[in-house]
Amino acid sequence: MSASKTIAAAIIIASSSAAVAQTKVAVSPGTAVPSGTCAAPAGEITESPSTISGTTVGGVNGVDISCTEYGTVDGPERIYTFTPTGTNNLTFSVIGQSGVYDPAIYILDTCGDGTSCLIGSDDVPSQFSPSINFSGTAGTEYFFYVDSYWAAGDGLEAGPFTLNVTGTFPVTLTEFSID
Repeated sequence: MSASKTIAAAIIIASSSAAVAQTKVAVSPGTAVPSGTCAAPAGEITESPSTISGTTVGGVNGVDISCTEYGTVDGPERIYTFTPTGTNNLTFSVIGQSGVYDPAIYILDTCGDGTSCLIGSDDVPSQFSPSINFSGTAGTEYFFYVDSYWAAGDGLEAGPFTLNVTGTFPVTLTEFSID
């Protein structure tokens, strides 16, 4: 899942993220893996600022964590990967649709392992906009989860969201030329 971005038509910058997320979970040939799981993340965050629109509708509650202000989160989740390549200081904020979806967010060191939770936020009930600040180790892949405190059937457990990533997120210069 390596991504590249052209800047000023002469400098190409690419993230150093390895395409390892596809091999996190063994899946039988022909089995459809839903987007947003450890086996098939919903996407890779490669730059800041970034804005991503998504939904947790159709997701599953695949991990048990308790590293948010309100304890366990039981809703369906979407998973995104990111790998900082140098000094970084990122702010992740998620806005859920008011009255429809009340998100919780967290970062895991190991996809699917709730005990590897590094930071999380569930904000306050009915605010719909948790935010966290995070500085990771260069070259380490992290897993950003959009989840919910609410379990399926509670009314606010799933819905559309907007993920905003801001701050310092360096990438590696892989090619430079002047024409």
